[in-house]
Amino acid sequence: MSSDGTSGERPSRRERANQRVLEYRSLSPLEREAVSRSKRMPRWLVVTLAGVVGSVVLAGGVLMWRFLSAYAVHDRIEFIDDPVVVERVSTACDQMTKEVQRLGQDPPATQEQRVALVRAQDAAVTAMVAQIRTLGQERLANDHPTNAWLADWESLVQARDVYSRLPELGTKNFQEPLSTNGEPVTQRINSLGDCPVPAALKAKP
Repeated sequence: MSSDGTSGERPSRRERANQRVLEYRSLSPLEREAVSRSKRMPRWLVVTLAGVVGSVVLAGGVLMWRFLSAYAVHDRIEFIDDPVVVERVSTACDQMTKEVQRLGQDPPATQEQRVALVRAQDAAVTAMVAQIRTLGQERLANDHPTNAWLADWESLVQARDVYSRLPELGTKNFQEPLSTNGEPVTQRINSLGDCPVPAALKAKP
């Protein structure tokens, strides 16, 4: 326990991600643009420009501090943490999860219904990925794990599409693909971003 009486536990990844989104939303349009531009600059250039501007324009010190604080929270290579990307992932993921859950309310009774269910669920995932990709390749590439995370979702959809064509659909368990590091793709999806794979996407319909 810390000296101030708190437990001393580190905040969870979800809590950190939510905090970054709240910090980003509190910025003015000018400050948001500064954060956006920082993702396209080398770190040494960001620091150099901050020093120059801070020494010349003292009145802009508060703005620069908030800009550097927002930039300093990323880029952590082990998970998605650009506040703009985190916010888009959160919105798109919520929509996908709700749609997958809605689709699963009526269990399929026939082979045709099973195929239709798998493809409708996959369409929800594809729509989520497309929504996130509208942020642009440059921003996604600058938040290192994002492209790999999206590719994992796409590989899951591809594997489910193959599964939907099997005669054993509904009786044979779905075998999820492996990621590039050899672990189940859903495991890496869950570890990189704050968007857990719905259980229905891993189960047989």
